[in-house]
Amino acid sequence: MKKLLSISVIAIFAIAPTFADNEPTVIPTPANCNEAVLNTTEGSADLEAIYTANTINTTWYSGYGNNASVANATQCSYDGTINLPQTNPSRPGYAFNGWKLKTCNIPSQYVSTDGTHSYGHGWENNADYCYIDGVSGSAANCSSMTDLALNEWKVEFSYGTVRGIASCQPTLPADIAYIEANLDSVTHGQMDANTFLTEYTAIAGAEKGAIAQQLATAYYGNDLDTADILFYQLRSMPGDTNYTTNSTGQYCWCKATHYTANGASQCPLSSLPWVFLASGDSASACARGCSSECANRVEDNSGTRVVLFGASQ
Repeated sequence: MKKLLSISVIAIFAIAPTFADNEPTVIPTPANCNEAVLNTTEGSADLEAIYTANTINTTWYSGYGNNASVANATQCSYDGTINLPQTNPSRPGYAFNGWKLKTCNIPSQYVSTDGTHSYGHGWENNADYCYIDGVSGSAANCSSMTDLALNEWKVEFSYGTVRGIASCQPTLPADIAYIEANLDSVTHGQMDANTFLTEYTAIAGAEKGAIAQQLATAYYGNDLDTADILFYQLRSMPGDTNYTTNSTGQYCWCKATHYTANGASQCPLSSLPWVFLASGDSASACARGCSSECANRVEDNSGTRVVLFGASQ
């Protein structure tokens, strides 16, 4: 019995390492579908992804004056510890109180600048629709737009590039639906403006009701640029609204997500609104062209840019 037990123990220890998963076999790219790689000649094989933390480059700014960098750039691994500068910045009359993430904004002086090129990636009937400057060319355009996923868009400006996402929704919020149904009647004199403002405020609330009143004043005062900005403010929703790029519907919404200044790294834009742009003929039409419409409007309409970029009017 003792002899059999020791043989069994030896066998267990000999087999055990086969089940260890702390030293995975890395499958090469490209990989051959054969026994040497998958350890099987038939049936199924279980594969597990291996991840390595990204390296994040950090730059440290003084937070005042010309806001120039104050220390050598550092690096950290994603989900690891941030490596702070060895020396803290100083400012006459102030005590250093710590670091915060630098806000990424599109400079307000650029908002009035029209773009030079627009790009949007849509999808319809199992086919990509990739638009450059509003013109679709499925194969050729898509091959030059590999940085844009489905329902993403970007606009190139003389000062840098703004990127964003598009979302097609099946319904509109009640306040925006009221505007869509009645605003044309007001502008064509078929509906009294005061009636519109009263009914709209009852639906949208006092804050948006005040914006609608400002819009009416600007429109009837022939200040159409201001009226255009206010119009898109009324068609906006908070940036944390749960809209996604894989939803479906006929109503096209846009949101700016990233900004890259010339010669700088891309940075995320936070807390910017979703803006309702247009109603398509169908969910399919929205899926095809919403991203392109977002890019086109950002490229050549300053009112849209003011609201989407979070700039003051």
